[in-house]
Parts: sequence; structure tokens; C-alpha cells
Amino acid sequence: MKFRIILSLSLFVWILLAGVPGNSVEYQNHRNIGSHFDGESLKYSVSFFPFPNAAKAEFSFKPDSTVKHGYVATLEAKVSKLIRILLFRNMSQKIISHVIVSPDGKRLISQKFENITIRSGKISRQLITEYDYEKRLVNWQKWKKGKLVGHGTHPIPEGVYYDDPLCAFYNLRFGVYGTVEPGKIVDVKTCPDKKEKRIRLNIASIEEAQNRLRKETEYANRQFLVKIRMDDDLFESRDGNIEVWFDKELVPLEAVVRGVLLFGDVRGQLRSPGDPDTD
Repeated sequence: MKFRIILSLSLFVWILLAGVPGNSVEYQNHRNIGSHFDGESLKYSVSFFPFPNAAKAEFSFKPDSTVKHGYVATLEAKVSKLIRILLFRNMSQKIISHVIVSPDGKRLISQKFENITIRSGKISRQLITEYDYEKRLVNWQKWKKGKLVGHGTHPIPEGVYYDDPLCAFYNLRFGVYGTVEPGKIVDVKTCPDKKEKRIRLNIASIEEAQNRLRKETEYANRQFLVKIRMDDDLFESRDGNIEVWFDKELVPLEAVVRGVLLFGDVRGQLRSPGDPDTD
């Protein structure tokens, strides 16, 4: 259960960013998606009652010098010192996406996805998923404490791209899945292991967002609400629902995973550039 909770925290943060609609018109004015996001870094604080700074997470997007037109997107999430003492010992989560830029420069294509849990400085669990578009196959392996505990393959249908969550984050922001507007539903296909899964993004109507704003006045700069739906078991939550708020510039301000087992609502907020690091 402890592993599942820290996994929920880290997955929570990348789903926060997987839901970013972004200004697709502005982004598509750039010729190349890789060069547009090159060097970007985003930092988030994660909390749940009664701990206001339970964890922190940082995203980065950098060139991969070993692969032509390649980039590496990384999310590293770490629990705070207090949480390590009370609940988890020394645990962290690292999610890595190896991608290449499509020939037209307009989307990222997943090549390899790694989800790594580290306990006391050692890899405790690891998922490795590779996407082979020449053979149209997904190859995956699951490891636990250095032992292979599962592996398999899954076909990639013709004309389909399977975007891992970090890859989907940047593709969404670049407008790969089309223009995002109030009231629209967007489905993203992914396949981390045994079977194809779907991330569904439901962009709230203007009326619904305004109604919520009237009830939740503590964050006056909220503008847009995106509701994300995934499998319940992925987050160890009662309903698998996630909500993301954006400001008028479509910057993600806050996300909430509803009903995480043992902790209730898990909340994350974008940190200001000048905020000091805390442990």
C-alpha cells in the first residue's frame, strides 16, 4: 500500500500535465515541437491532509544526444523528509519518456517509457515499455527488486500512435490532438503494458466552470476546468477522477485527485519560479 500511495502522488502530477490543453494555435506557429519545449522545467508541490508539503515533483525536457531528433522528458517526484519519516522511509518516483520528433516536426513519438520506484537508494519496482513502430509492437517488462515478474507484447494498430503520459503532455500542449475548447471531450490512447488504455479529458463548459468559481473563491485566478477520467485502480482511488484548473493563459495552476485511499483528496500546485526548495 505504501508503494501505491507514492505511485498515486507521482502519477497525479503527470496527469496534471497530461491534461494541459495549451494554446494550440500559438504553439503550432513553431515549426518544431522539440525545439519549442527544449529546456523547459516545471516544479509542483503536492499535499494531502494534514500535510501541506507532502511531496515535490519536477519535470524537464532535454535533447537526447544519442538519438537523432530525440528528446528525454523526465518527471522526478520525492516525498518530504517528514513524510519519509512517518510513512514511506526514503522513497522517490522517476518517470522517463524517450521520444523522437516526427518528420514534419509537429508531434512527439514515444520510443521508450520507464516508470521507476526507488526505495532507500535502490530500484524497487520498474516498468519498461518500448514502442517499435517498424514491427508495430509494444514490448513491456515489469521488474521487482531486480527480478523479472512480467513481460509481454501488444500489437500497435495501423495508423495509431500510443503516447505515454509524458509524451501526451507535450503533444496536447502543442495542439496535436486538435483545438481544446469548453464542452469538448478528448480521448488519448496509451498502452503502458498488457492492453490499450484511454485517458479521457472532459473540458468543462463555461457555465460549469463559472459555477465552480462562485463556490471556490480562494483561487480567484482560476479560469478553465478540465476533468480527467482514468481506470480507478491506477490511482487507488474510489472513482479515478482528477480535476485540473488553469488560468486565463492556460497555465495549469492546480490539480486534485479525488478519493485516494487512506489520504482523501491529493492536491498539487504549480510553484512560482522564486519559491525556495523545501524538504
